Amino acid sequence: MKQVGIIYLFLFLSSSFYSCSQLVIFVVHKSFELVSLLLSLCDNQLLKTTRMIV
Repeated sequence: MKQVGIIYLFLFLSSSFYSCSQLVIFVVHKSFELVSLLLSLCDNQLLKTTRMIV
């Protein structure tokens, strides 16, 4: 009976770790998308202002 509990606990921990890692990957991916979007917006703004100055 004890071994079954250990196996169940191990499965639970591994599945929760897997979902946590998936969540972390998702969050990191989304923040990278956000940063690249902000950078492209800043680039466009810089280009506009430099064109205005020039």
